[in-house]
Amino acid sequence: MASHAIGIDLGTTHSCVGVYQFGKVEIIANDHGFKTTPSCVAFNDDEQLVGHPATYQASDNAANTIYDMKRLIGRRYNDESVQSDIKNWPFNVISDDGFPKVTINTNGTETTFTPEDISAMVLRKMKSTAEAYLESSVDKAVITVPAYFTDYQRQATLEAGRMAGLNVMRILNEPTAAAIAYAVIKEDMRGTVLIYDLGGGTLDISIVNVTDTHCVVKATHGNTHLGGEDFSNNILEYMIGICKNKYKKDISNNKRAIVRLRQQCEDAKIKLSFTQQVKVCVDCLIDGIDFNETITRPKFNELNLNVFKSTLEPVKEALRCAQIDKSDVNKVIMVGGSSRIPKLKNLLQQFFDGKEIHTSINPDEAIAYGASIYAAVCSGVNIRDRSNLIIQDIIPMSLGIGTEENFETYSVVIKKNATIPSSSVKQFYTLHDNQTAVAFPVYEGEATNTKENIFLGKFTINGVPAAPKGQEKFDVTFSIDINGVLKVTARNLSTGNEAGIITDRKF
Repeated sequence: MASHAIGIDLGTTHSCVGVYQFGKVEIIANDHGFKTTPSCVAFNDDEQLVGHPATYQASDNAANTIYDMKRLIGRRYNDESVQSDIKNWPFNVISDDGFPKVTINTNGTETTFTPEDISAMVLRKMKSTAEAYLESSVDKAVITVPAYFTDYQRQATLEAGRMAGLNVMRILNEPTAAAIAYAVIKEDMRGTVLIYDLGGGTLDISIVNVTDTHCVVKATHGNTHLGGEDFSNNILEYMIGICKNKYKKDISNNKRAIVRLRQQCEDAKIKLSFTQQVKVCVDCLIDGIDFNETITRPKFNELNLNVFKSTLEPVKEALRCAQIDKSDVNKVIMVGGSSRIPKLKNLLQQFFDGKEIHTSINPDEAIAYGASIYAAVCSGVNIRDRSNLIIQDIIPMSLGIGTEENFETYSVVIKKNATIPSSSVKQFYTLHDNQTAVAFPVYEGEATNTKENIFLGKFTINGVPAAPKGQEKFDVTFSIDINGVLKVTARNLSTGNEAGIITDRKF
């Protein structure tokens, strides 16, 4: 029997898996009966726990309970966002050759894991959940990532998939997955569609032209470090302040107390989407003190208003990149768990002058739903008698080479929003007289100065004939595969010597 192809939404806070069969998508419940699984892994002296069991014991095992790996994967340790997050996490994050790793301690032994390791454990859980439901093996998958993920982050996600025993057929942008879901389910979801995807840790905006047979992404923008976790953190900081001022206790360095209070703050955030006020209660929070406070929806909105408003900036940028006005958008779709927040929906609707905001597909499941459809498409399955459903995505950021003295000037080879797969060639020259080796540092970003962009790696061509500067020429080719992963090669035209890289984290 042929193996099924599944779709996985690997989320910051929760993950979701689905499969397309018998003409429909089934979002698969885990062994606890839930259709979303916490992206959380815990370690104790006896076993490793993934999903709900990991969260149930978090307050008693805070330092060994790992979550939010989507905020670490593919990043460098000294990234500003990483340093900011470390302050809020009860587990330990260290630097290993400039990249972050988490450490746990069980049975008196310290063990280190990469973000890919932890993500692979979550993906294995998604894989086993699907296998239990399908009663057969699963090895093929489409895994979604934020549209604004960097090349590093895509590579790292691919690696996590491979570590989980999956043949990753595609890495699919999350808002594109949502567009696929709506395009297949909703016959009226045609024209220029804007997808606003706000999850636990990331925000993505994509503008997609949708027809009966095509989903063509025209522009994308976003923030890979903005989401529901930030809203929960703002409530947590507010409650820590109350604890300090009212109860005269500073819990900021008490890991167990922080984890227990954080859980209640996250619960309050969710409930405030459906009610006007919520109690935040923690028995014996610290030194026998029972913490009991109320937070209202207006207070929640006040604490997060600036962050809420900031989510509209990527919307404006995506419209600018697509070279359209907001009045040209036919449909607006909100997906992701954080899209349930009434104030966010209200702000988005106001921005689009009262246009209806579509949320009819479960926001927690829409990404996995679209990924499952695309997994079927990649496996050659006709979707509802459509043999030619074509998905055309784009790259989120420009790609290029550092040039001039000290490689400070950024020369773009492939521009942002180029269709994938894509390839482009640009010619470069030696910068110095009698130069016999030429280095090619590769960057990703939009700034003219390389220092403000993301360094992806470097390679060198040796054996260049000594000649006056500018005489030796090199054709540099940037190729992006269907997953948006980059390969760069350079060829010395006078000798034919070549060198290159497929960008990964091993430079």
